[in-house]
Amino acid sequence: EIYRAQPWWMACMLVLTLAALASLIFLVLPVEKLFLRLSNMALPLKWQQRFDNIAGPLHCWRSHPGVALATTALAILFQIFGFIFVVYFSAHAVDIQIPLTTIALIAAIAAIALALPMSINGIGVTEGTYVYLFTLYGVSAEKALSLALLCRLYMILFAVLGGLVYLRKPLRAS
Repeated sequence: EIYRAQPWWMACMLVLTLAALASLIFLVLPVEKLFLRLSNMALPLKWQQRFDNIAGPLHCWRSHPGVALATTALAILFQIFGFIFVVYFSAHAVDIQIPLTTIALIAAIAAIALALPMSINGIGVTEGTYVYLFTLYGVSAEKALSLALLCRLYMILFAVLGGLVYLRKPLRAS
């Protein structure tokens, strides 16, 4: 019912699907050859280096399909369990009762808002997105903001933990 009232939801799902398909093209087609050719053309050095920076990882992924598959699977699992469930359980923690599918869509849109270069790490933009989208479902702005801040706290906590793990790892000479 809410999906018919908000026609842009389908546009968002279409954009997310197209982005996923475009990402798969890099794994299936040998596009690194195109980037290598572009890097060898008579272009400014800055552009040649950019094309080299794209071609190198793509070549590595295509030459190690198991690594590419494992990385893709982990990324999907992280997005499902790491972000959508965080929003889902945070919503339940602040007494927001909305179906998981709706929360998954809101979390995907909030993740896009997080990536927009409008603020540092999407601070304020992501929270505003949560508040706006959850209020469309009749959630009070106070509960939606509590949810957004709880999700932000979770992200900060795991970033700090990841940083501590990184600092404890010995550096290897390459």
